[in-house]
Amino acid sequence: MSAPILPVARRLPHRHRLTAAPVHPALVTWPQLQALCASSGTRPTCEAVKKWADAQGIAYLSDRNGRLFTTVEALNRAMGLPGMGERSQRIKGVMP
Repeated sequence: MSAPILPVARRLPHRHRLTAAPVHPALVTWPQLQALCASSGTRPTCEAVKKWADAQGIAYLSDRNGRLFTTVEALNRAMGLPGMGERSQRIKGVMP
């Protein structure tokens, strides 16, 4: 008994390739960080976004192209909100 013959893998034409990998909802991507950092609808450079994130105390990583990404939790921590692993504390006048 021989093994079944499998078709040879082919490269898909460009129009059938995925353009971007799905992004986890907890990640804040480069375009989102640019939008948060931008003052008047302009697209800030990598250096400008890094300076802004450092000034705000936002923890981040960068991809191989130097573009930053972070998490929603890192943004929350920079704003002084409790993290996922911490006990939730009520903010006076905001949360019941």
